[in-house]
Amino acid sequence: MKLYELTLDNVFYVDQQRQDVYVLHIRYPQYFNLKQKQSKCLKASIDIDNCVGRPEVRYHEGKFTRFNVTYHFPNTGLSKPNYKVNLLFHSEFIKITKHHVNYIYRDLFSQLPTDFTDSETVSLDQLEENFSKDGYVGQYWQATLQQV
Repeated sequence: MKLYELTLDNVFYVDQQRQDVYVLHIRYPQYFNLKQKQSKCLKASIDIDNCVGRPEVRYHEGKFTRFNVTYHFPNTGLSKPNYKVNLLFHSEFIKITKHHVNYIYRDLFSQLPTDFTDSETVSLDQLEENFSKDGYVGQYWQATLQQV
């Protein structure tokens, strides 16, 4: 039995002026046990739309006042199948990367890398400085299980 860490990738915000896309990499705060043999990293076949809520964001006077993610993993054997994480206070569960794209109005997902190890990392403060409600997307597109 091996322990895996779940990371969800979310196209969070598109800065249309600069043609930058901000991607949230949100780590689930509990490890998964997988009994079958798996590789060190795999794309998870998780129905993200039904298991993870769109990031709940409130933005007021240039600051994030709410930044929550809610998980719902019933029948998985996890000790906390329903979990709400406030990312303003638990920044250890989030990584933010910024990506320049050539065409905002074409398929964004195909323009983003599949491996984010060499991506430019930005802080929540930097995202907050550039954020506008008009560019909020908040759409998940992939999940990855990484062996720990």
